[in-house]
Amino acid sequence: MNAKRYLLLYVILTLIVVPATNAALLSHWKFDTDANDYGTQAQNGTLMGNAHIVSETGPDGSSGYLELDGDSDYVDIPSATTNWTYTATVTAWVRMGSDDPIGDAAIYAQDWFSATNGTIQLFYGDTELFIANSYVNCNGKAPAAPTRWFHVAWVYPGVGAYVKIYVNGAEAGSTWNAWVPYSQGMLKSMGGTAAIGSWAGTGNYLHGAIDDVRIYDEALSQATIRAMIPKSNWPPEDVRAGLGVQTNFDVVDANNRSWYGGQLDAMSSVGADVVRFTGNVNWDTAVRDPNDANDWTYTIDSIKELVDMSFQRGLRPMIVMHNVNGYYEDYDSVRTAGGRNAYAAYCSTIATEFAGRGVIYDMWNESNTDAFWSPAANNAEYMAMLIAGVNSIKTADANAIIIGPSCAGFDHPWIQSCLDANLLDYVTDLSVHPYHPAGAAPEDAIGTNYPDVYADMNNANANFTGHIVNSELGYSEQIAPGSYRDEVWQARLVTRSVLSDLVADVPLHVHHKNRDESASDRNEQWGLVDVNGVPKASFYAYQTLSKEIGSMTFTERLSAEPKNPNDPNAPADSNDNWIAVFTDGNDSTVAVWVRCGDTTSDTTPYVANVDIPCDANSVVDMDGDLITTTPTVTGPNGVNSGYITMTISSEPRYIRLMPKGAPDTKKPAPDPMTFLTYPYATSSSSISMTATTASDWNDVEYYFDETSGNAGGSDSGWQDSTSYTDTGLSPGTQYTYQVKARDKSSNQNETAFSTTASATTTGATPTFVAAGSVASGTGTIAPALPAGIATGDILLLFLETSNQAISISNQNGGTWTQVTNSPQYCGTAAGTTGARLTAFWSRYNGTQGAPTASDSGNHQLGRMIAIRGAVASGNPWDVTAGGVEAVSDTSGSISGATTTVTNTLVVTAIATSLPDASSTAKFSAWTNANLTSVTECTDNSVTAGNGGGLGVATGIRAATGAYGNTAVTLVNAAYKGMMSIAIKP
Repeated sequence: MNAKRYLLLYVILTLIVVPATNAALLSHWKFDTDANDYGTQAQNGTLMGNAHIVSETGPDGSSGYLELDGDSDYVDIPSATTNWTYTATVTAWVRMGSDDPIGDAAIYAQDWFSATNGTIQLFYGDTELFIANSYVNCNGKAPAAPTRWFHVAWVYPGVGAYVKIYVNGAEAGSTWNAWVPYSQGMLKSMGGTAAIGSWAGTGNYLHGAIDDVRIYDEALSQATIRAMIPKSNWPPEDVRAGLGVQTNFDVVDANNRSWYGGQLDAMSSVGADVVRFTGNVNWDTAVRDPNDANDWTYTIDSIKELVDMSFQRGLRPMIVMHNVNGYYEDYDSVRTAGGRNAYAAYCSTIATEFAGRGVIYDMWNESNTDAFWSPAANNAEYMAMLIAGVNSIKTADANAIIIGPSCAGFDHPWIQSCLDANLLDYVTDLSVHPYHPAGAAPEDAIGTNYPDVYADMNNANANFTGHIVNSELGYSEQIAPGSYRDEVWQARLVTRSVLSDLVADVPLHVHHKNRDESASDRNEQWGLVDVNGVPKASFYAYQTLSKEIGSMTFTERLSAEPKNPNDPNAPADSNDNWIAVFTDGNDSTVAVWVRCGDTTSDTTPYVANVDIPCDANSVVDMDGDLITTTPTVTGPNGVNSGYITMTISSEPRYIRLMPKGAPDTKKPAPDPMTFLTYPYATSSSSISMTATTASDWNDVEYYFDETSGNAGGSDSGWQDSTSYTDTGLSPGTQYTYQVKARDKSSNQNETAFSTTASATTTGATPTFVAAGSVASGTGTIAPALPAGIATGDILLLFLETSNQAISISNQNGGTWTQVTNSPQYCGTAAGTTGARLTAFWSRYNGTQGAPTASDSGNHQLGRMIAIRGAVASGNPWDVTAGGVEAVSDTSGSISGATTTVTNTLVVTAIATSLPDASSTAKFSAWTNANLTSVTECTDNSVTAGNGGGLGVATGIRAATGAYGNTAVTLVNAAYKGMMSIAIKP
C-alpha cells in the first residue's frame, strides 16, 4: 500500500505593514510553448537540465505543458521579485511521474530571508516540512492516484483567517493564521531565488509534469479556483475516466467522516474516477421545514461534503436522485403531482449547488422493479418524474450530465417504453444495470443486449449522440444458497465485465460495490475490500486494469488459436477467445481472456497463439504481477506483426506492447518484400502495381524501383501508399520493377527487394489510314487495296450481299481470314429484304494484291479499309460483336462489346438490303457516347442486282470496358446486318 502523501506549504512571516492594492495576476507561467511569465511581473523562466515543453494538450486545455524527469531539471526564475498585498494565491496543475515519489518534490519555491521578506514553498511529498521559527505550516491530503493531472491551489487570506489548500477545487487542508495582526500583511517585495519543479535548483526535484502556474496578490475564492478547472469532459476520454465504484454512505458526521474519507481514498487508489452515492445520502435526508408543507428549501450539507471529499480525491460524484421523501409520497416512488413538484425542487437545489462541476445525475435506481418503485413499477409514473426532475436540473445547469433509467438487467420492454416517452430528449446517456441470468457470461452482452439497445436508441432518435452506460454491476461471493465463489473467481468476473463493456462501446462501468457489508453472509460480499477495509482480489484486479489500460481506449479485437489444433482445453468456438487492443496513441496494451459463464470458476488454461499488432514488451497477470519481460513474438501472422504464444484462460492477462517510437530493430514483414498485384499496363504510357501491405509496429513506407532503364521509366521514391503508377512511358515498351519497404522508426529498418516483375505498355491507339475504291457487281469482284498502306497494316474487307454467302476465291498473295462474329445476316436470300455483312482481314505483307470475292448469287458490294498501329502479331482485335435488325426502318444500332485493353480503335460496319441506287450519302449521324472521334470512313450504295448499301465508321475507346452500341441513320429504310471490331494496339 502507498504511504500517506500530503501537499505541504509553509510560509515564513515577518511583521510588516503593507498597504492594500488592487488584485493582480502577478505571474503566469503558461508552459504552452516556453517558460515565459505572462503576468504583470514578466519573470521569464529558463528551462534547466532536461526540462522541456511537451507539445500536447495540457490539463487547462492549452497546447503544452512542462515535463520534468526529477533529475536536476527545473525552471529557473532569476532575480525573482513578488510584490504582495495582504493576501495571496498560488495555483498549478501537477501530474506526478509515479505513485510513490521519494522525498518532498517542489511545485513552486521562492526563497529570501531578511527582516522584511519571507519564503513560500509548495511541495508534494510524503513527510512534513518544518522551519525553525516564524512559520505557518499547512498540509493537505493529495490525490490517492497522483499520476493523473490534479489542480492544486494555496490561498493565504491574511492574518486572523485560515490558510487553505485546495485540490481539484475541493478543500484539502487548512491552518489558522494568528501570527500577524489584522492590520498587517503577509509578504512584501519578496525576492531572491525561485524555481518551478525544484527548491531554487538545489534539490527537491519533481518527477512528473507541471502546467499553468499562477501567482495572484489576492486570496481567491473557492468558486474562482473551481472556475480555473475545465469542465469535466464527457463521455469519458479514456478507460479510467469511465471506471466507477458504488458506495452506500449515510449522512456524514463526526463519527464516520474519517471512515468515509478512507473509503474514498481506496476508491481513488484502486484507479476509479467515478463514485456512485447510494444509501441515505439523497432526497429523504435533505432537510426542509416540517411545519411548512410549501417549503421546498432543502439543506444538502451532507451531500455537499461528500461531493467535495470526492473531488479532492480526483473522483467524479454520481448522485442517485432517489429515496422518496415521506413528506410527499407514501411509497418508494414519485406518483403524485405534489411529489413531482417537490422532487423537481430538490433536483434544482442539487444542480444549482454543483453546476458546472461535472457531477453525474442518475435519475432513480432500478425503477423497473417493485423493490425500488413501489407499490408496483410503472413506466408512465417514472417518466413523468424523470422529465420533471431533468427540466429542473437543466434549468440550473444546462450542460449537466444526466443518465437514466438505470433499470435492473436488460429489461428491453421497459427501455423501449422509456424511449417511446422520449427519454433521449432528456438524458445525456442511457443507463442500465446489466445483470444477467446465472450461468451467462459478461461477454454475452457484447453480441446481443448492448447492440439491441443501441439499435433501439437509434430507431428512437437517430441524432442522439450519447452512449449506453453501466451505472451498476457486481458479483457477490454467493451464487445461490449453499453455492459460493471465492474472491479470485469474483475478481475474474469483475475484470471481464469491465473489459466487455469497453469492447461494446459502453464507456462507463460502475462496480457494485466498494465494501463488503458482512463478514459472514456471503451474499453481502460484493466489495473490492472486505468489511474491515482490507483489499480483496477484486481490488487488485480493478487496480491492475486501471493501471494497464487506464489512459487508453479500445481500438480493435484480434484473434487467437490453440497452438495445438487438437488441444482439448481450447474452446470449441474460437469466438470465445477475447483479444482486445487498447491504445493511447503512443502506448498500447492487449487484454487477453476466454469467455466463461459466471457459475464456472475458470476455464482450463491452454496454450494459444495470440495475435498482436506489434512487438510485445512484457506480460502481466490480473493482479499486476509480471509473468515475463521478454515474450517471444513469431510472425508474420495475417495482417499483424505476429503472435505471442502464451497460456490463456478466463483470468485476464495484459500484454504490454512496445511503445510507439521505441527503438526498433525489426524489419517489416514480409522480408523480402512481395507484390500483391504485379505490374500491369494501364495505357500506352503508364504501368501500375501494388505492394503487399507490410506489417510492423511502426508506420511503413514503400519504394518501387524500375530496373530496365527504358525511356521514361522512373522509381517511386519512398511513399506511404502501397500502390504506384509509373507514367510518361513509351508505348509498346517493356518495363521491369521491384519493391522494398522500410519502417519509420529511427532505425528505418529496410526489407530486401522483391523479385522483379515486368509489364509492357500498350501501343498508341491504332489509326485509320485510307479506304480502297468501292467494287460491286453481279459476278465476282476484286475490291482495291487502299492507297498509302505499309507493311504490317491491317486490311479489313467488308462485303454486302443479298443474304447470300460469299468467300475469298483468290487470296492474291494475302492471308484473308474471316473476322470473329462474321457474317451477320437477315431477310430473304436474293430478295429485296436480304442483308448480309461479311468481314475478312489480312495483315499487309508489302507484296499482296487485291483479293477476289466469289459470286454470291444476286450481287456483291465490297470495300477495303486499312488500319495502322495495331498489335504486331495474332488477331488484331480485342473483341468483336455483331447483330441484325430484321425490320425495315431508317435507324441502325450496331452492337458493342467490352474491351479488355486500352486505346482500341473500334470499327463499326453496316450492310443494308436497300437502296437500289448508286450513292455515297446514304448513312449519317454516327454516334456513340462511349467513343471519341467517331468518323465515317465509307458510305456506298449500288444498283447491282437488288441493290444494297455498305457503311463503315471508326471511333476511339481509350479506357477498358463496355463501349455500347453505335447509332447510325439511314436515308432509306432497310434490313440490316452489323458488326463492331475493336482493333487493339
